[in-house]
Amino acid sequence: MNLTSLLIFLSINWVLIFFICFFAILIFLIFAKKFNLLTLFLSLYFSFFLISIFLFPESQIYITQLKKEFLEENKGASLDFFPSSFLRTVDGRGKQNIFSHSKKLISPIEFPLSGAKRKTTIFCKEDEILVSYESDRFGFRNKDSLWEEKKQDILILGDSFAHGACVDNSISENLNKKSINSISLGQGGNGLLTSYAVNKEYISDYQANITYLLIYYNDYSREEGHPLLIDFEREIKNTTLKKTLLEKDFTQGYFNEENLNNLNLYYEVITKNFINQNRLNYNKYLYVLSLKPLLEFINNIYTLELSSSMRYLSKKNELLFIQTLNSLNNINNKRIFYIILPNKRCFSNEFSEINYLKSNLIHSEINENQILDLSKKMCNKTYFAFNGVHFNKDGYEKISNIIYKHYIDNLYEKISLK
Repeated sequence: MNLTSLLIFLSINWVLIFFICFFAILIFLIFAKKFNLLTLFLSLYFSFFLISIFLFPESQIYITQLKKEFLEENKGASLDFFPSSFLRTVDGRGKQNIFSHSKKLISPIEFPLSGAKRKTTIFCKEDEILVSYESDRFGFRNKDSLWEEKKQDILILGDSFAHGACVDNSISENLNKKSINSISLGQGGNGLLTSYAVNKEYISDYQANITYLLIYYNDYSREEGHPLLIDFEREIKNTTLKKTLLEKDFTQGYFNEENLNNLNLYYEVITKNFINQNRLNYNKYLYVLSLKPLLEFINNIYTLELSSSMRYLSKKNELLFIQTLNSLNNINNKRIFYIILPNKRCFSNEFSEINYLKSNLIHSEINENQILDLSKKMCNKTYFAFNGVHFNKDGYEKISNIIYKHYIDNLYEKISLK
């Protein structure tokens, strides 16, 4: 068992492991009559327990509780569903965060690429209040009327940054305010292969002048010791996503709204089950008693500030990663630009993962002028959420302005060439 596998195991089974160890130590100290050590042990535990209570409002289970309260108050609203939640490869997320589904249940769709359509969708919380939005006819975060046109100015692809994680206005929404018709197909947790799959579906029915793909470090790398797998590693094991890459003519017909009706019904069932479940308070107490908020805090400090070594794709997956880059380039007729984003570790690392990504981009069919490296330009603490890993309002506005200027410059060059 390697370090990553061990950490995944510990992350998934932390509560059980913690209480087995806690009571084993407690019983040993009592029977051994080590009362001084017992007092020290309980004092330390009580101190760590108080810290965990203090950290609880920033924990995932607290945000889950807020989501449940929101859904109870807003009848008909939907949970946030991401494609990554349907990838069945288990890592530190645990089985409880993976939705099982049969293809018959959501037919004719084989693999979900978006959330529930035409729903108030609860999203996430970092520095701002819990963010929600109205989803469009295909389950993405866009104003629905934008789909009345078959051609858009800008298409945004990527993960939670493209989705506009935890702020009121996404990149596309900022661009729309500048009279740019921009659509985002970004979803939290999307890696390169999912972005390719949804892009391939989109061009079957729609068209964009320019496509921008936001690439984040976890698409192709992770810190050593991080309990989550690299996004592409999970994606390539999914049969539908892999088929989308390898079979030229395969699509799911995702941008035919009627094809999403069964998927929407499935989402409604899951949302109702989530609202009606009674285990949340029980899990909340176990979560704090097992000091999980403190563990998460320490892990975040380590991965964001202290960890310097990275792990990357295997050689086999690296070749498939490059193949996906080339396929994205081809279906967009090279009218696609690859935006390299920084992560919050950029203040304390040497950008080793960025150098790795660039080496893969060089070995692909992508031209150098298609690469927009913002890893240093956007590496500014004022652009990131204090209580999270995503951009804050200022960060999203900054990158929106960069894309806007780039688009206008390219549009001008295109007109000039004519």
